[in-house]
Formats: sequence, C-alpha cells, structure tokens
Amino acid sequence: TESRISFFGSSSPRVQSGTSPQGPFDAGGEDYQGDEPEKPTEETGEDKPTPYGVRGRSVTPRRTTPSTGDTGGVDLVPRGDSRDTWPGDEEVLQDESISEQKAAAVIDDSRPPLIVGLEPSVAALPSGSEIVLQLIVQGAPGSYRLPLGMTYDPGRVTVKSFEPAPGVDVMEGSIELDSGWMSLDLMVPAANDGAQAVGALTVRAEAPGPVPLAFTSSGATLTDGTVLPVAASDGSLFVSSSEEDGG
Repeated sequence: TESRISFFGSSSPRVQSGTSPQGPFDAGGEDYQGDEPEKPTEETGEDKPTPYGVRGRSVTPRRTTPSTGDTGGVDLVPRGDSRDTWPGDEEVLQDESISEQKAAAVIDDSRPPLIVGLEPSVAALPSGSEIVLQLIVQGAPGSYRLPLGMTYDPGRVTVKSFEPAPGVDVMEGSIELDSGWMSLDLMVPAANDGAQAVGALTVRAEAPGPVPLAFTSSGATLTDGTVLPVAASDGSLFVSSSEEDGG
C-alpha cells in the first residue's frame, strides 16, 4: 500500500496515507482545502526555469537501517549508500539507483550543515493513540530545497500524514505504509530566526516496542545552487500496550 502525490507548482496539499479532516496548521479549525490550483500554461517549446537549478525531481534520498543505540546526538545523515532492512523491502531498482548516482550534486562539506530533527524527539505513547511530531530544520542561510526521507518500523507505527507548514511547498511526497518509508521533496522559504517548523507528521501507534525514526537526505540546495550537507537528530518513539498504560 502506498499513498503518493507528484506535482510541481505552488500548491501545498497534505501528503497523507489516511483521511484527516483537519491538520495542525489549519487556521481556525477549518478543513484544509489546499491552495487554488494553477492554470496550465501553454507549451512554447522553450526551456522553463527550474527551482534552485534542479531539473525535475531532486535526487531521491535512500533508506537506511535505523540505529538501535542512542539517538540523542546529531550526525550527518546517510547519503544513499544503504537501504533499510524492514521485511518486504529487499527489492532495489538498479536503474533508478544508477541514474540517481549520476545526477547527485557535489555537497559542499566546508559549509555548516542544515540540522533536521523532530519535536518532540523522544516520546512514549500507548498503542492505538496518535501523536503529532513537528519537523524542525535549523541552520539554513536562506530559502532552500530539501529532499528528505524517513524510515520507521511499519509493524509498530503508521505515519498517517505529513502536512507542510504555511509557505512550504511539497514538490513531491510519498508514504509507503508496508515498507515503513516516507519520502519528501520540500521547497522551504527563509526563516527569520534561522530555525523553523517545515511540517508536521501525524503518527499512530500500533504495536508495543521501540521505534527509531531515522532520516536520510542527499543534501539541501540553496538558491545559488550550493548544496549543503544535512545533519539529523533522529527521533525515537516507544509504544506501550494499552493494558500497560492503563494498569
């Protein structure tokens, strides 16, 4: 099962794997209807400018094996050298991997990285309950384009939806329920204080146990074409049984 949207433009619909009448960024509690769709433009045959110098979709972040140790530190996220090992995710599209490796931009490691994290970063919740996690990015010197992936255990939690914050555009987004993978390609405006919530995840607890939330990214592209490294403080959830929570 996979919920997927793919589009270009200024609209910012909610990426979701279920139906939710209201999101954390909806004003006044009204149902989110999305932005007005743009009118299609006539094809002129001329090359059109592409966001941040990236033609089409950016390099897809690859899945990684979530760490089983301490997730409190901040580390550079993997750039696509491995994939996760959740059941049912053994197949790899070789042609896609090769094309993405060729298209990968050179990351400027001399620049400070963008730091990606969740708020709260650690939480415990009983099975059957839901929690909203804010996706926080800090350290950006201006607006940027950020491809980001997150791996989780689909047997213990379900990522129901991702809703972008006001001003953030989702160029492409997907939630793969069976394999425990969320992929986003975000266009983020500059923040006044250098840190901002770029969206919110709604997560439902399913089965008891620890759930690492591990990020991966191919780098963030600034408006001048510079590609910054991305660091992440991975999140961690612990799901308890309803009986344990009540007793």
